[in-house]
Amino acid sequence: MNKRTKDFIISMIMLGGFALVCVAFIGIFSGSPKAVATADSVWNILENNGYKPIDSTEQYKEKWNSSVTKVVSMTDDDVNFNFFVFSDDKTAKQARAEYISYIRWNRYDVMNTKFNEGRSNYMIYTLMANGMYSVDIKVGNTLIFAYSDEENADKINKIVSEMDYF
Repeated sequence: MNKRTKDFIISMIMLGGFALVCVAFIGIFSGSPKAVATADSVWNILENNGYKPIDSTEQYKEKWNSSVTKVVSMTDDDVNFNFFVFSDDKTAKQARAEYISYIRWNRYDVMNTKFNEGRSNYMIYTLMANGMYSVDIKVGNTLIFAYSDEENADKINKIVSEMDYF
């Protein structure tokens, strides 16, 4: 085997190794996709936690130009939870952006605790400020918009965790 052939083989092995490292890097940092919850599963989670969910689809159809296919809502004292299923991912992204704007405009304060993460098929935004806790989570074509007083953040987090969205 001559030197050119050896150099070529070594170069191909190194290129393959580099490609493998790149694929591993992308896999590690892009995150695994989250399973998209269904309206029925969210309804059951809310009921199992002692809440009384309602179907508020018609209420939101006008707001989202009929692109919302199902909405499960719950209000219990200061805890407000809404789960939206949209007809497509694009509309869910638009709704997410509107709710984040709402949160930032109405709830933001210099003194805050914020979490923001976007990977694979999900985006999570939470904000604790001015005594309020707000959550905006998009997974696939679904969206959660929830809020409560700061001391009841754990109630929202429990629901979201049971949905496997945290």
